[in-house]
Amino acid sequence: MEKIQLDTMSRSIPEYNTKVHILQQIFEHCMKHMPSRKKSIARQVRLIKFGWSPKHALAFVKLKDAVAQSARLGYPREDRIQCMFTDANDYNTSGVVTQIPVEDAGKPVELQRHEPLGFVGHQYLS
Repeated sequence: MEKIQLDTMSRSIPEYNTKVHILQQIFEHCMKHMPSRKKSIARQVRLIKFGWSPKHALAFVKLKDAVAQSARLGYPREDRIQCMFTDANDYNTSGVVTQIPVEDAGKPVELQRHEPLGFVGHQYLS
């Protein structure tokens, strides 16, 4: 599989922060106990020693599936209408910017032909 930059993934996978949250938590926990945050150190970490569980394994599988099905992003076009949708909970915020053909403007949102332009998200740190 081709390497994908983290920032690209977070922009092309809907609800990326929600999907990666539990994995980030265990990674941050284990890296607190490491001498540095270098990739060479992180590769050697055995997450099982830091509480890796079936819920982490499931989150990992779901994230892999999301990467495999990540959205193909379009380029903004002047002849389209841009739309923004947002969502938030106690842990994350997220948003998506799409564009639709002008002729879809009067249709219900679920019938509009949305082309994603980008996804954004933010995780609240506790």
